[in-house]
Amino acid sequence: MKDISCEIIRDLILLCVDHMASQESESLVKDHLKTCEGCRNYYDALKTELETMPTLPSREQDARELKQFKHFLSVKKWQTVLAAMAGLLLLLVGTITYMNPKGRYIDYDEARLSVITEDQDMVLFTDSIKGNYRWAYDFDVNTGEYSLHYTQTLWDRYVDYHFHPLDHNHTILKKDTVKEVYVDEDGSQTTIWEATKEEKGRWQTSEKDGLG
Repeated sequence: MKDISCEIIRDLILLCVDHMASQESESLVKDHLKTCEGCRNYYDALKTELETMPTLPSREQDARELKQFKHFLSVKKWQTVLAAMAGLLLLLVGTITYMNPKGRYIDYDEARLSVITEDQDMVLFTDSIKGNYRWAYDFDVNTGEYSLHYTQTLWDRYVDYHFHPLDHNHTILKKDTVKEVYVDEDGSQTTIWEATKEEKGRWQTSEKDGLG
């Protein structure tokens, strides 16, 4: 049989490596490689190169990646919707707060003030108001009586509370007062704490000493 040139063999090697050559062509290549070191080196290099090349993604992998991408888009869509709703809510609350900057009175029943602890020097009381609020005090130097009331805006209740939550505990110093009352919007008063007769006597004595 006539010798086949290396150029033809190398063309056939490409088909063999891709598993596209016929059995007869593969036999010719094998016989040639036994005696030709150059073609044998070419075959080995080509086979190694093909084995180290990254494989193309399979259809299953493509489908999985497509599903993951669709899930990502869905999550981003809901995140955008929720962010837009939160922005609208803040805008609404801000608008209402701007229209009502003084807020509303909080009555005593809603505040639910109660004494937590008391000792010889001070009284600690707390409230059950939801959110932040604002307070105003008035002190009668002649009677030693404190009066207070709370007001609240929507901003205080729903927004500011989440960023700067108030401590809902309050302190009464017995050396400064003998009574503390809460005043509702209609002027009605409810006593939060009142000193004993003995404590009132000490306060009156200290006030006289201070004036003297």
